[in-house]
Amino acid sequence: MGEDTLSRFKGELDSFFLIVLLNMTFGALAMAFGMQYIVTVVLGLPVWQTNPVIRIPAAMVALVGFGLGMSWILTSARMLRGIRDIRRESRHSPEPVNPETLTGWILKMTAHYRENQKTLRQMIVICRLGGCAFVMLGIVSLLQAFAAGSAGGDWWSWAIPVIAAAINLTIGIVTILISIGFHRYASSWDQRLKTAASSEDVLQHAMERK
Repeated sequence: MGEDTLSRFKGELDSFFLIVLLNMTFGALAMAFGMQYIVTVVLGLPVWQTNPVIRIPAAMVALVGFGLGMSWILTSARMLRGIRDIRRESRHSPEPVNPETLTGWILKMTAHYRENQKTLRQMIVICRLGGCAFVMLGIVSLLQAFAAGSAGGDWWSWAIPVIAAAINLTIGIVTILISIGFHRYASSWDQRLKTAASSEDVLQHAMERK
């Protein structure tokens, strides 16, 4: 194992960390939107859903979003603790890293991935959906800026939407790219798990023959 293996390991570790961190952020956003609607209803503030037939389902969706957001934050935080321990070990390890230590880190990360494989696949999907949502918000902001510019308003009437579009598009594109990168690493981990399972089967058959 050389510098290439260590460099790839650090890339996998950072990708793992970022995908979990992004999901914590999306969980917090879902929780915030749900809380915003709930507080608005409780305080009796005017809401856009004037029809009770629409307001009741919207409140239920807000409650579900709040609950799912909180649950997803807790799930992501639990997963983040495991990967954070591995990152801490790798960062505080003296250079150069010996092959045994690097192998131990890879095994720990692969084991952590195996324990949370199903959840991580869901995180990839959520990141891509969240990234697409930010891209759509960016496009909407650009359309607003174009409309404001065509109407001949003040400079700030189109400058603010342009800034918002730049922020939303950047977040959206980066999020999608991170999810794609993590999916590539996840495929490598899946292959490692298959290889490990095949080795275990071979060993089991060999022991049964004895």
